[in-house]
Amino acid sequence: ENHNEMTKGIPELKTALSELYNNSNSIELNNNKFFALASNKLFIQIDSTRRIDISLENTEFTKSTMIAYDIIANNISKRPIYFSGYSVDDFFGFNDYLSNEGIVYRLVNEKQLPQDIIVEIKAGRVNSKRMYENLMHNYSWKNFDKKGVYYDELHRSIIELYAEQMSLLAHTLLAEGDTSKSLAVANLCLEKLPPSIHNYPYILAEISLVYGQLGYEEQSMQLMQSVLNNFE
Repeated sequence: ENHNEMTKGIPELKTALSELYNNSNSIELNNNKFFALASNKLFIQIDSTRRIDISLENTEFTKSTMIAYDIIANNISKRPIYFSGYSVDDFFGFNDYLSNEGIVYRLVNEKQLPQDIIVEIKAGRVNSKRMYENLMHNYSWKNFDKKGVYYDELHRSIIELYAEQMSLLAHTLLAEGDTSKSLAVANLCLEKLPPSIHNYPYILAEISLVYGQLGYEEQSMQLMQSVLNNFE
């Protein structure tokens, strides 16, 4: 009864998709018919006690979005679902249900609690264990530390994303009290993406703060000075 009361008036995603082309949900405008969802508030039922609540912010609902929702609604309890951390800006209303595992976000069944760190989190919560394993052991860092290699605008933005993720992980580990791993991530960033080759001053300032909080004041000041020189 409590569940029925909670979901009253809010359609389940599968139901909303199946009724998307129902004439009762259509809108007439200038003699043209537009189909619409019954509501911008939706949910996915995971089991008898858990569900994911979705609030759609965009007024347009494209076919590609419809397909993405259909895939998620029919597979979330069966197999892992991931969003790309680079190519996806819109997480379709699932921002609070994402777990950052390093360049990718995994869609999880439970709402993720916010983390108290000074750097911005794009969505969800950092899974520091999985992210550390991926960045430190699973990812291949090739040629990023070699001089004379040309990187076009696309690849420069990807490199900046790598640095951003390492900064995010270093600060997360620092907040969790794992100072040794936080230092290892900061060192990896400077080793694999040398500031002398790649330009990411804002992120470098964040890395500088990590070294400062870990007690490496001289290295922290050197990095911050390089950031100031860059801006100057």
